[in-house]
Amino acid sequence: MSTSGNNPPRTVTPGESASQLDAGNSEQTNFQLDPVEYPDRKPFHFLIADDSAVNRKILRIVLERSGDSVDEAENGVEAVEMALLQHYDALFLDIHMPKMDGMEAMAVIRALGDERAMTPIFAVTGDTRWEDRKTYLALGADGYIGKPIHIEELESEMVRVFAPKSEPKISKTG
Repeated sequence: MSTSGNNPPRTVTPGESASQLDAGNSEQTNFQLDPVEYPDRKPFHFLIADDSAVNRKILRIVLERSGDSVDEAENGVEAVEMALLQHYDALFLDIHMPKMDGMEAMAVIRALGDERAMTPIFAVTGDTRWEDRKTYLALGADGYIGKPIHIEELESEMVRVFAPKSEPKISKTG
């Protein structure tokens, strides 16, 4: 997504920002993975797990704007159950949830040992120190989304995780 001018990153926070997204009255809220970079991209199917209905709504609105579909879970137990029953292109797991937190849910999914264990997982959290990001990625998260959600950061992290991995270039010498 590109924004014009020198606008600061668009922060999506509970309250009026969520209603602005619903109303679609801000050009900066039109989140889309660039169709030029992904010309054959089919819509993704995501799972958002967060105990906050507002946080789920914010992510849902942003992701659905790109034509993707979203299912929701209120805790890690529900997220694991849903991930066992159907395919998701990625999971957005809040780190701090009741019953089972996002890191526990990720560990259960990763331990499955099948294709579901390879599903990209984004850690979504208010823990925004650089050390937190490094910790969650080291524990197996593919991406990291800080709260409050900045649309440009969400897009950048999604592009980083979903970008085709290029083959290493091997040069022959001599």
